[in-house]
Amino acid sequence: LRVLAALDQHDEAERARRVALLDLAAAVAMEADAIAVSGELARPETITELFATVRERIELGSEMRQLRAQLRAQRAAVTTNRALQLPELYADGSWYLEGPESDDLESGWSVGLGLQWNLYAGGATMARRDAARHRVRALRQRAKALIRDRMRLLGRAEARATVLASRIDRAVEAVELAEANYEEARSSYRAGTITITRLGETSLAIAEARYALLQLIHAEAVLAHDLRRLAQ
Repeated sequence: LRVLAALDQHDEAERARRVALLDLAAAVAMEADAIAVSGELARPETITELFATVRERIELGSEMRQLRAQLRAQRAAVTTNRALQLPELYADGSWYLEGPESDDLESGWSVGLGLQWNLYAGGATMARRDAARHRVRALRQRAKALIRDRMRLLGRAEARATVLASRIDRAVEAVELAEANYEEARSSYRAGTITITRLGETSLAIAEARYALLQLIHAEAVLAHDLRRLAQ
């Protein structure tokens, strides 16, 4: 039964690997068969640095940059519409020469001062100003909500990291214990005190312990990937 259960776990892991490979191929616009996966799964060494980076960039992500750009544009719109409600004062001046002949010219100059003030524009200017102010308030709320959401995701990631680190430590101990039991079982089998079936069970226990450890390491690698995305 334990062998059948292990084979079932192996098949499920292979299915998950294939699904992950297909997702990766779709993300990079390649054929799944063209992607070669090699090497051993190892724990991410930079997860502590990733947490520090996320904390530093909690208000500096790409979405926040977009919101800030929109906020600046709307603030400029508020200022522009406020300016349209103020009087516009302008002045001009000129200097000229005139006369009947080119050798009989007289000089002259003129100065003008003007004032333009749109006292009433059917409420359009005020409506545009109020609409821009409303968009500014909405963008501020979106920015605050985004920061709260990123803080919530960071808190969850920290909790996941703590739990995973503890479980990985225990899984490493389980692998070491399973390997020690196997070595002891080999000695007992050579001495004729246990059967080959019992020896096989201890060997299978090593495979199960290693598989459980790899699952946890994979979960930690996924967490590191999520942190990198959160830091963008």
